[in-house]
Amino acid sequence: MSVRRFAPLFLAITASLACGAASAQSRASLKPAEAADAGPVLFTEAGKNAPERTVVVQLAPEAAASDVKIDLATADLDGDGRPEIVARLRSKTTCDLSGKRCRVIIARPDVREGWKTVFDRRLTALDTGQAGFGGVRSLRVDGRETWSWSGSHYAMDVASSGDAVDFKEAPAQARPLLVAQFGDAARRLPSGSFKVLVGAADLTGKGQSVVIARLEGSGVCGVLLGCPTRILQVKGGGYTTLLDGLTHGRVAVMQVNRDGWRDVVAELPRSPGRVVYGWSGQRYAVAERIGTGVTR
Repeated sequence: MSVRRFAPLFLAITASLACGAASAQSRASLKPAEAADAGPVLFTEAGKNAPERTVVVQLAPEAAASDVKIDLATADLDGDGRPEIVARLRSKTTCDLSGKRCRVIIARPDVREGWKTVFDRRLTALDTGQAGFGGVRSLRVDGRETWSWSGSHYAMDVASSGDAVDFKEAPAQARPLLVAQFGDAARRLPSGSFKVLVGAADLTGKGQSVVIARLEGSGVCGVLLGCPTRILQVKGGGYTTLLDGLTHGRVAVMQVNRDGWRDVVAELPRSPGRVVYGWSGQRYAVAERIGTGVTR
């Protein structure tokens, strides 16, 4: 963890940032949510002979285990009159230690596959939101994550799931010091081959901003993982690195916090995937990698 003297430059930076097994008959066994209303998804425990169980077990084989209880709900997310199946799996392996945050999947009718999993996430509460892309409703997870329809599945909407970081190109006088935070290899790169972007974020809610710096350019960014990113805190008259990671596209500070430090979520290149960085006690590390709407 390196510390470099920089007080005047930090001030300059912060100033500058100012149809399958379950057919129509099976869907009738549940009461669909009103298509016109957004709100909480309400679950009821599935009966042993509920036809939706067959769909859930096909898509999530662990649901067949004897200790797994399946709760069901339906919601017409796209307003086409054909409700999607929403299933919550409750067991020691599908829920957290409290038993409240459990795996939830959403299945949509699919012409080729019968039913298709379009959402898979552990959560405590699920709400439907307003219609978005393609007329499909967004989802709100635990009151803090927004998931939007991408055309084939749900993906977390980074900008709507936290306070988005506003990146701008770093002031010329601050660039050398910022590049130095990325190591000797970055300092040896031709200065015109990449950009240095900076943003400010309050990670603790105490009004003390840190600098989030990212290098962008074909010579520094990876095709699969993204661009080198640092979270830099002022300490002892210098920079302390709180995160040595990779981000791409939009970055946001989430409401979730660990020991008073809020999570940071970022997009991944060429993918609807997301990476969540969480506080580990002394610095940030990868806490979760979220797939294309199908994640546990």
